[in-house]
Amino acid sequence: MVRNIIEVQAYTWIMSGGIETSVYIGQSDEPIEITESYESLIDQHLESYIFDGKISALHHDETAVFIAKMKEMYEYAERRAKELGWEVEA
Repeated sequence: MVRNIIEVQAYTWIMSGGIETSVYIGQSDEPIEITESYESLIDQHLESYIFDGKISALHHDETAVFIAKMKEMYEYAERRAKELGWEVEA
């Protein structure tokens, strides 16, 4: 029996335009890159809660938690950037 192994490595990055995933297959130095915009990811998430044309009441709590988490991540990113020496220009 012959056994072949193909190594696959994936890396995910937060970029200014969205989430980028780079996948390396085998010994290749050239990744397959996919970028998904923040807007499309948010739309996809929120649209999963839609029933009869609007977000179902069943998902209102989950929607609020999601929005709160997005705000928390914004505040974290800003605070962390300042800790690392970023200064807001006036």
